[in-house]
Amino acid sequence: MYVQDNDEKFTGWNWGQRFVMDSASYWAVCALPYIKSIKLYQCPSDALEWPTVNDWTGMGPDAGAHDPFASWSDRNWWEKPNNPNFISYGFNESLANGRKLAAVKSPANYAMVMDSSIGLVNAWEGWGQDYIACRAAFSNQGCCLIWQDGHNAAWFKANYSQQELEGATRHTGGQNVAFVDGHAKWMKWENMTVANLSPSN
Repeated sequence: MYVQDNDEKFTGWNWGQRFVMDSASYWAVCALPYIKSIKLYQCPSDALEWPTVNDWTGMGPDAGAHDPFASWSDRNWWEKPNNPNFISYGFNESLANGRKLAAVKSPANYAMVMDSSIGLVNAWEGWGQDYIACRAAFSNQGCCLIWQDGHNAAWFKANYSQQELEGATRHTGGQNVAFVDGHAKWMKWENMTVANLSPSN
């Protein structure tokens, strides 16, 4: 609905432009008038309960004033219990730049929102096709799996135990993913690759 109301474009806020973009353009803030409840951004299985970090929307011209998910100024983002307005999902960074809907050639195969440790998911289109989008694949583990960018499933299996990998997921070895066409499905963490989340058009 947001895209339909905004010239067929996805939200424009992205991390690279965080110093110049108002927090009102952050994906979760843009969607709130349609979703209407902050509680719908919260997964009961979220072990982290992280808000938007201040280094994100708090860096823009409005200092995060429009972002109800932003960290409290007197609390570090990794502490629990945290801001009650935490967010359990992340938006695909390949869409978070004002991309036109028409530029997504396969909406049924292109991930939009998914379980994630932080609000943007590193499923960068055109990046290594077999790389795991680790911020989403390991959404219940704050350190250090979610920062292991640029590796495939075989690398994770060689460097971590199955118990560690499965335990870092939010839903029994996988995550829930919603696609641009509106359907959603559960995906095993090994399948959360760039090719499966952001197929090149």
